[in-house]
Amino acid sequence: MVRIIKLCFSGVVALIMVLLALANRHDIPLYIDPFRPYEPGAPVVDINLATLIFCVFILGLIIGSVMMWFMQGDYRRQLKRNNRQHPAS
Repeated sequence: MVRIIKLCFSGVVALIMVLLALANRHDIPLYIDPFRPYEPGAPVVDINLATLIFCVFILGLIIGSVMMWFMQGDYRRQLKRNNRQHPAS
């Protein structure tokens, strides 16, 4: 049951992301210097809005995964210690 719910949720998220990508196909200027963006010679990159949104989404997933891995380090260490003390036969 949980697997079906996860699959449905993932499908809805994928559909929303595809629709978002189709609706935002135009390029936008991405200013690298946020304090003086309109100064002549300021670094700017023209990037597709959907690409930017997907990159930020993927970056958030990676950062969240790394944070969860570090937060669960104590539990993994304790489990490893318990497995050494009480090996399964």
